[in-house]
Formats: sequence, structure tokens, C-alpha cells
Amino acid sequence: MLLRRFALFCLLLLPGVFSEKNWTQWGAITGTWTAQTNLDFGIGDIKLGIVMYMGPDSLGTMKQTCLGPGTCGDGEPYQDGGVCPGPCNTMGNNTVCLQTTFPDGGHHEDQPYAHKKTCADMSNETTVVTGADMNVWFHMSVQYGIHTTFPKYDVDMEYSTGEWLGPYSVMLPDDGDVLDDSNSTHTAMRFVKSVSSAALYPPDDYTFTTNPGEFELVFGQNAIDRTIEIQHTDEIKDPFSAQKDNCDNGDAQPVLPVFDFYWDDDPGTEEDGTPKPNLSVQMKAKVFLFPPASAATEFGMPKLGFDGPYCFEGETKGWSFDFDFDTSNIPDDTNFHFGNGCIVGADPPLPCTPNVYDAFGEFSSQQTIDNTPATKIDVKKTVYFIASTAVLAFTFLVLFVVICCMGRKIKRQGVELRNLSKMEGSEESREGLLIDHAAGSGGGSYSALKGDGV
Repeated sequence: MLLRRFALFCLLLLPGVFSEKNWTQWGAITGTWTAQTNLDFGIGDIKLGIVMYMGPDSLGTMKQTCLGPGTCGDGEPYQDGGVCPGPCNTMGNNTVCLQTTFPDGGHHEDQPYAHKKTCADMSNETTVVTGADMNVWFHMSVQYGIHTTFPKYDVDMEYSTGEWLGPYSVMLPDDGDVLDDSNSTHTAMRFVKSVSSAALYPPDDYTFTTNPGEFELVFGQNAIDRTIEIQHTDEIKDPFSAQKDNCDNGDAQPVLPVFDFYWDDDPGTEEDGTPKPNLSVQMKAKVFLFPPASAATEFGMPKLGFDGPYCFEGETKGWSFDFDFDTSNIPDDTNFHFGNGCIVGADPPLPCTPNVYDAFGEFSSQQTIDNTPATKIDVKKTVYFIASTAVLAFTFLVLFVVICCMGRKIKRQGVELRNLSKMEGSEESREGLLIDHAAGSGGGSYSALKGDGV
């Protein structure tokens, strides 16, 4: 264990790896971060867990830094115009420092492999860094069930990344004008393409997607590219809005979870007098699923907290569980749990540390977060009320139709009775007329005959 810690200590002292950052702050945000929700809606339930581990990039020594005029270093040429770029605005402009080689030695003809540094757009497909500030690993799991009597649904689904997804390369820009600003109040997490990005693959026991191409869309290179494209804009808050309920704007493009860390030099105290934490964290995660289309999915997903449906692979079958959390503003009735540490006894189990970091021992202090029981949210009454209302409405509709039919039948029978009465009256009058006519005709004939006889 001592040997492991000594090796880690030496790693932290390597020049160019961490010397440009405030490690008092960086040390507070490394390690395991766990987000969890466990909800019981009566008609169904959902268990969702997201674990992020942030650790040092083993290629961090190869990361380039642009710090402004006169800081490129001895023997390194300035850029055209005699100015070394920097610092790159990674947080606001989504740029990163890249080092390229002059094919002919550039400004220093006596150095055939001289370099120049530029601030490159991270969303450009050709912007690939060798080393980054940190490596990030993710584990995600989702379990949900839909169980109702009316309508009759009985569905259970489970999705998991299996082992850890990663490593993803991230930069940690500060909001200060210089990278070692000890008074910075905001540290952002910005994804960047690295030499390891193209090597991502589904781990063992991975069940989030079934087709190889879908992994690239949800967690692979496509997801990295889309996250980089919008991570510094407000679009990251609602990246699928244009694809909701329609496919007119193409498919929704899944994004990776993003974190922002905020520091407060004077956080104040709690009501009991204890100091408030000086670190607050904002997490924005869109857990994207596309279960088989069915009536149960259309019925149950919105009631379990999923938003959608979104267009995916040409069909409106995508659903997103929005896990947005801000530790500085936690509602008293929140159903989400988030913290810097590991959850022991979670169901389903949630990991704590990627195997690749086990050799470092305790890289950062790992706290234990208590597992939380399911929070009951009574949606069943609403469903039953809707179902009862539908049954009553159907019953009234049937009664209305029956009454209308009976009324029409009675009306028709009344008309028939009146017609029959008129017909019977006409027959009686006609018979009377015939009798009277017959009687009158008989008398005349009798008289005529009688007269003839005279």
C-alpha cells in the first residue's frame, strides 16, 4: 500500500501534469461521484444509478498548454506574428491547446522538429489531443417496471453498462484569466477527443444497446462529438427538444453527463451553526433509452418520469430520463440523491472504483453514501381515476345510445299506432258508407220492381 501511494505521489509531482491547476480544488473533485433515484409510482417503479469516477490521465504529461506571449518555452518557435497563443478559452470558446510540428523547422531552421502551438476548436474532427487533465469513467444502470390492472400491462426492463465505460478524456478549465488562479469560483468539465476515444467499446455485460452501431451513438465517438459540440452552450440543457414527437429534424443525438463545480470562499453556516460546504456541484445527465415500441411503453414511460418520445433511428421511440441536480439548491422533497462517494448495498449494485485505479490504492478519500429506500409517488390513484372516468364516460355513452334508440323506437311505434288508428277509422267509415249505400240501392230496386209489376 505504501508503495502504491508513493507511486501516486511521484505521479502528482511530474512536471506539466498537474502544476497548472489548483490541486486543493482538484483534489476535492476527483474520485467517485454517485447519483441515484429509486421511485415507486404504484403503477410501476424505476431504479436509476449513475456513477462517475474521475482520475488522473496517464498521458497527462503530454498535454500541451498555451499560456500567452513569452511562455512557449526555450527553443520553441513563436507562432506566425511572433506571439505564442494563450491561454485558450476552453470553458467559453471550446478551444484547446494543440502542438504541431513545422515540416521544415519553421522559424528555427536549426531545429528540424520545432513545434508551434495553436488554440484549436475542440468540435473540429481533426482536433485530437494526446493528453488531457483527467480521465473519466462512467457506470449506468436503469431498471423499470410497468404493472397495471386496467389497462393490463406487466413489463420489466433492465439496462446496464455492465463494467465501466471509459476512459473519456476531459479538460478542467477554470473561470480565471490564468490557469493557476487560486481564487477561481467555477471549474467546468469539458470533453475532448483524445487518442483513446476511438478505442471505446462495450464492456462485459453491457445491455444498454443491442447493435454495435448503437453503442457509438449513445456512448461512443458520436456521443463524444455531440457532447463536445454543445457542452459550452445552453443547448446542453435540452439537447433533444427539436426531435420530440417528430422526425422532421432528424434523430436525437445522445450526450454524455456533464458536471460543473462551483467554489464559495464564504459559504456561510447551516441553521445548526455548522459550516456549509464550499463546493457545490451541478450535474446534467440525459439517460437515453429506446425500448421496444408498445402500448405499455407509450402508457408507462411518461408516468415513470421519462420525457419523450424522441426520434431515434427514424422512429419516435427514444425516451430520456433527465437527471439534473444542483447541490446548492436541493428541494426538501427531492427524490434524487447525489454525493461524492460510493453507495454500499444499492439495488442494483453500483461499483466504486475502476479496476485500472486499484493499483493507486486510495487515490482520494472515498466516502460511503447510505442506500436510500424507494420513494413512493402515488400515481395509481390518478390512473384509477382516469380509468374510472373512462368507464363512466363509456357507460353514459352506451346509455345515451340505448335511450336514443328506445326513443326513436317508441316514436316510430307511436306513428305506426296513429297510422293504424287512422286506417281502422277509415275502414269503419267506408264499411258504413257501403252499408248505407247498399241499403239505399236495395230499396230503390225493390220499388222499381214493384212498380214494374204494377
